[in-house]
Amino acid sequence: MECPYKPGGSAAAQQQHDIDETANVPIPQPPPHWFTRNLPEMDPAFPVSSFWRLAPIYGDIFKLDLITRQSIVISSWELVNEVMNESRLAFDMIGICGFGYRFNSFYRDEIHPFAQHMSAALVEAGKRANRTAVENYVRVKSTEELMKNVNAMWALCDELVAERKRNPKPEARDILNTMLNVSDPLTGDKLSDENIRFNMVTLLVAGHETTSGTMSFLFYYLLKNPEAYHKAQQEVDRVIGDSVMKTEHLSQLKYIEATPCSAGNTA
Repeated sequence: MECPYKPGGSAAAQQQHDIDETANVPIPQPPPHWFTRNLPEMDPAFPVSSFWRLAPIYGDIFKLDLITRQSIVISSWELVNEVMNESRLAFDMIGICGFGYRFNSFYRDEIHPFAQHMSAALVEAGKRANRTAVENYVRVKSTEELMKNVNAMWALCDELVAERKRNPKPEARDILNTMLNVSDPLTGDKLSDENIRFNMVTLLVAGHETTSGTMSFLFYYLLKNPEAYHKAQQEVDRVIGDSVMKTEHLSQLKYIEATPCSAGNTA
């Protein structure tokens, strides 16, 4: 089932509701029931279909009162791309800090090929989980496409490992150096290249999602609590100032180090 909402539909909705794009206006919301609030708007069997149905009516962004929590739904790629760059940032951070590789997500009109292959593989993996074993067996083309995307991700990781072996960087304090050079203290064995590849994919696929999610909560709660936000700013000004941030600064950023934990616990 394809999402019936297409980009551009929100413009008509804005005109329909006479929304002034230069003014601060409340986030649109379906009229709440006095008791069930917006719960009747949700299809419990397929919740995402409810978002598809509401998006053309209420636009790129709308909120729902689900009694126990308030949910903000962003329904267009354009707006998600504008307000949620944490995913790009997390992806780039893992690439640079983990493997010394730059995905340069902020300098591209299109997302990096690795991210494209990752997205396609995750979509197909999700579909496979909801199919019967027989259906997965007969969907030969889908399986081939899945493996094509997986192999493309593996190829980049293998290339990074090979490059690091050709041109060692003993000074690099990253995860790739650790996986390549550190031996098991009991057996003396090192990770195989294949194992390193699998760990790299895991860090990028699973790690960027959890990291970006934590960052989203972090910035949300910092903006919601200006006093904490100002303390974080003051610590950065005191420790780093106008200089370039270095590894030795990290141990001095005690307040900032604690903020992601607080955001995660609150969320």
